[in-house]
Amino acid sequence: AAPAAAAVMRADPPPVAAEPVSPLADNDLKPQKVMQDELGGEVKLFGNGKVILAWIKKKRDAAAAAATPPPPATGTQTPAAIPDDTFYFDENDLFADAATIKKISPVPKSADELKPTLQLMVDYGVLRPKIYPTMDAPDPKHPVIIDKKTGAPATADLDKAGTDVTKFSQDFDKRVKRKDPLSPVVSTGLMAMDWSSDKNQVSNEKVVATQLEAVKAQLDEFIVILKPIKKFQPAPILRATSDAPVPVLDKKSGEVVAHEITVADKKKPLRFVGEVDKIEKVRDGSDPATVKRRESLEKIIKVTEKDLRKKGRYRTFSDEVLVLLERLRKKNAAWSAGTYAGHSWGEFSADIFLKGGHDKTAKGFYDRDNARKFFGDLNAAANEDDGVVGKIAWRALYNDDPLAAEVNAKYGARRILNVPGHGPDNLHIHLDITPVNLVKDGVTGYDIKDGRVRVLDSE
Repeated sequence: AAPAAAAVMRADPPPVAAEPVSPLADNDLKPQKVMQDELGGEVKLFGNGKVILAWIKKKRDAAAAAATPPPPATGTQTPAAIPDDTFYFDENDLFADAATIKKISPVPKSADELKPTLQLMVDYGVLRPKIYPTMDAPDPKHPVIIDKKTGAPATADLDKAGTDVTKFSQDFDKRVKRKDPLSPVVSTGLMAMDWSSDKNQVSNEKVVATQLEAVKAQLDEFIVILKPIKKFQPAPILRATSDAPVPVLDKKSGEVVAHEITVADKKKPLRFVGEVDKIEKVRDGSDPATVKRRESLEKIIKVTEKDLRKKGRYRTFSDEVLVLLERLRKKNAAWSAGTYAGHSWGEFSADIFLKGGHDKTAKGFYDRDNARKFFGDLNAAANEDDGVVGKIAWRALYNDDPLAAEVNAKYGARRILNVPGHGPDNLHIHLDITPVNLVKDGVTGYDIKDGRVRVLDSE
């Protein structure tokens, strides 16, 4: 009999590594909210500082009264001044005054919750860091710094910073309320025009861009200034494209009887008589007529640039969102995008329109294979760490519930939310996007330096 075949041992396939999950964006990570919380928190500390200063004044006044000897039989006695740095206190002394604590916002539940305000007062030169008031003192306390000129706590720096930060915070809130990529809280840029979801807006933007370039080009044209004829000053010749008029000769005598110069808005060269005084380029000429022309063009340019910026709103996003869209585009180009004034997270929100048709079973929604691939590519793009922007958090609003359940199981709960207006009616995928490491810039208008909010324009 033939020998039995040797048993073939088959190893189980190696487990498939789980796909890395990109960070999840939620309302607490909304960039504008993060910044508003920082500003609002600092404003509260300044307000609490005023409450504590009133308490310090009350305590110092009481100490001064206690140190004043009884008045003599006749006349009055001037209260004794409290010497510099002789009033010491800490958060426990302050917390013991229930009436004062009720004025603090939010009302602290423990003495430790007063430390942030006291640190603010140290940072702005109202208090010194804690020291032991005496050799045998059981605990260190903050000395109050006294202004030698006024005899009161030194609050000049605190007062100025409080005014600056409070005013800035109020203006920042107004900016955020607009939800407009043209009123951003960080630097923005323009998405590639051919990625746009709205051809009409692309067309409108191109029209204004062409108009702008045409007006700017006029700065490089010339203006011809003619010499006066007796008491009459001929009008300058505008829009000349050359600084070298061509003489026109009399056919019989050969004498110069006129000149011709090419002009941008004329089909034929313009013929003129009279003697040329000067020819200047509009951009840098100094004649009053040239200056007037230049200023007129600059006004038109300014207005047109503003109009162009408005026309480009539909593709204006934060620099970080643009980075994510660029990463995504390298993996998946089957989409277009856009935004608008009043969009959820302003420059951090984008509406995505997938290409490839609708799903045959989920009527009114995008083809599920295409949508599934889009979310997978988006997750991978957001999870890249380029060492500059780094990883990017995102969430989506899209109402294809079976697909949402699948994506949420894969990339985390609440990754895709169901919100009216995101399919099948008004079909699109809304994205809220924020970098994990949110960076403020000159557009933001403030930064955090040594733990304190600093308004950039005030420094």
